Amino acid sequence: QRQQAVIARSSLLRPGGPLACELGRHSVVLKVDDWIFCHGGLLPHHVAYGLERMNKEVSFWMRDFSESSDGPAVPFIATRGYDSIVWNRLYSRDSADAKYQILQISSILEETLQAVGAKGMVVGHTPQFNGVNSKYNERIWCIDVGMSSGVLNSRPEVLEIVDDKARVISNQNDLFEVMNYL
Repeated sequence: QRQQAVIARSSLLRPGGPLACELGRHSVVLKVDDWIFCHGGLLPHHVAYGLERMNKEVSFWMRDFSESSDGPAVPFIATRGYDSIVWNRLYSRDSADAKYQILQISSILEETLQAVGAKGMVVGHTPQFNGVNSKYNERIWCIDVGMSSGVLNSRPEVLEIVDDKARVISNQNDLFEVMNYL
């Protein structure tokens, strides 16, 4: 049964598949007001490559892929490799142990946010055992709480941003708890 689920998922998500076509209608990285949203994390070389260019390439690849050799190329910078927008864990992994690592990551984050004119970034991809949280002076918000039964099977949590103020809404024991930030 698990094998059938893997086959079904692969069919839905393969380039040109029904779910891939739906996901291809959306951006792989999105800027809303002063906030950047992406699955893994945005880095300076992604900004230099061009966010709109990446979004178009990923969309085209996901929606219009043909298995012929003249089909669209896999958009490597966005979807492949440890430092792609989709797979990057630089900002969301457990905090660096050494102070210089924290300073290095903060510097990369600052460079990235300045390059896109943003004050904060929201990322997923790395389940957070303690729920939605912020790092690097509330410039990074990690929102992957691992709701899937195959990951942490945790309760839903929401990061709400209104008037540039972020707050976490979580459902603990069927009571909603709101934690205000910023």
